[in-house]
Amino acid sequence: MRNYYLHILSIFLVYQVLIGNQGSKWVHSDLLDLERAADEGDAYALGYLALCHAHGDKGLKVSATEAQFFADRSALQDHWLGHFVLGYLHYHPPLGPDKKVTMKRYLQAFRDPDGSLIKLAAQNDPVAQFVLGEIFTAENLNPYVQTDLSLASQYY
Repeated sequence: MRNYYLHILSIFLVYQVLIGNQGSKWVHSDLLDLERAADEGDAYALGYLALCHAHGDKGLKVSATEAQFFADRSALQDHWLGHFVLGYLHYHPPLGPDKKVTMKRYLQAFRDPDGSLIKLAAQNDPVAQFVLGEIFTAENLNPYVQTDLSLASQYY
């Protein structure tokens, strides 16, 4: 029985390590691998590709249209990163500022049913930490999430 519990614990720990490294994986991957995973429908890859289009990372031109396309596909799978990027896009021009959409999407990201955003941030996932940093600096989420610049700086 003890071996059974050790076996289950080891599987759980390996699974958590793999999940926790997903943000680092996409940050350090090349654009071709990221696009391939997005084409295969990986919700995290879709959300991260959307973020890359929003910021112009990985050699991409800044494009709100492309960012929205990939974020929509991620959000359709109810992934926290897709919701966040849609909120982020509506926080800034050219799609924003639209406080209602930003608030809705940021809260969807923050309140994801399985708590994966919070779990991943606690496991040092750099993308999840960035997202929490952004959410804690947003002023239009009160009273649901209080602006906390000190906490946001810890995630940044």
